[in-house]
Amino acid sequence: MKRWLLALSMAMTLQANAETMAVNIDTLQMPVRTIFPANITHVEQAVTWLIEPIGYRILTDYPAPESAKLLLDRPIPMAAKMHRTMPLVDAIQLLIGEENTIILDNEHQLITFSRGN
Repeated sequence: MKRWLLALSMAMTLQANAETMAVNIDTLQMPVRTIFPANITHVEQAVTWLIEPIGYRILTDYPAPESAKLLLDRPIPMAAKMHRTMPLVDAIQLLIGEENTIILDNEHQLITFSRGN
């Protein structure tokens, strides 16, 4: 009986500690490798391939800027084809170009882009 009570109390303590240690993880800061499958040749395909596993979607229709479609309809730039590991948001920035802006709606898990800063 004592062993059972000890095991139960330890399990409750571990669960309480896990709940207090829970943190919000910014999934867009998770590391990704910039190695894309051969069938992915355009920016939109590459961004979709990166964000689908975390539940985000690309928004290109209104209210997204008109330039979003233009930025996504380009071939993957050479800078983004280098095989390396980096935060997801940085990989997306390389894909759309460092001179352009990422617009995030974290609440609805939407991402879009705008030309310029």
